[in-house]
Amino acid sequence: MISFKSSIWAVGLAAFFFSCSDASTEVKPVSRGDSIVDSAIVYHGGNLYENVDLSFGFRGRRYQAIRQDGNFEYINTYRDSLGNHLRRLTNEGFSQELNNEIIDLSVKDSTNRAASVNSVIYFALLPGMLNTEAANKEFLGNEEIEGNEYYKVRVTFSEEGGGEDYDDVFLYWFSTENYAMDYVAYSYREDEGGSRFRKAYNRRSVNGLVFQDYLNMTGPAPDSLSFISEMFKSGKLDTLSVIEVDRLAVSAL
Repeated sequence: MISFKSSIWAVGLAAFFFSCSDASTEVKPVSRGDSIVDSAIVYHGGNLYENVDLSFGFRGRRYQAIRQDGNFEYINTYRDSLGNHLRRLTNEGFSQELNNEIIDLSVKDSTNRAASVNSVIYFALLPGMLNTEAANKEFLGNEEIEGNEYYKVRVTFSEEGGGEDYDDVFLYWFSTENYAMDYVAYSYREDEGGSRFRKAYNRRSVNGLVFQDYLNMTGPAPDSLSFISEMFKSGKLDTLSVIEVDRLAVSAL
């Protein structure tokens, strides 16, 4: 089986959806990183992330996300030689249907497929998904990339509520002019590890929610994350794939 880490939308947040209802009452102090991410979320869609019915196409499959007052329902539909598939992930768990009949899955298959649906939705809705209790945001200073100035923010996840790959590390570059998220990078250690660097393009707003496509580039190793933007600026990263979403529809709830 191909690891989600080496697939197009891999993020290693296989259990992220459980953290959406984190019951922790501890209030963390607001950091500079938190403030930058908050401003970026406002630019990309603000409160729409929390109360929205949206759908999009990705690699021939249809995805829908319904998020309202802390509840969510993520749906993935596609057709193959077996017929019509529907995968559904909610606060209550995961299920899959084939030709309108629920099919039995092993715990491993259910977990993996839930993670697959979640990871596609998660990346499509960045940076709006960064305000989970498990996310720790650290401002690393400013950096110039391709003639523009950016706030560089490092995001890690606490072991509690951070999913099975909580030790992955993410970097985000937000414009100092408007807080647009122009670049994303992350490292992972599964399957011998690696890193990715993504450049956003084709940014567009659909009924107030911002979507963007990405050039997906590969880095040499997990520890390359600290200098991966310098490799990009020097032309030393190879483009692995393009990440494009289409057939966008957004309705506020």
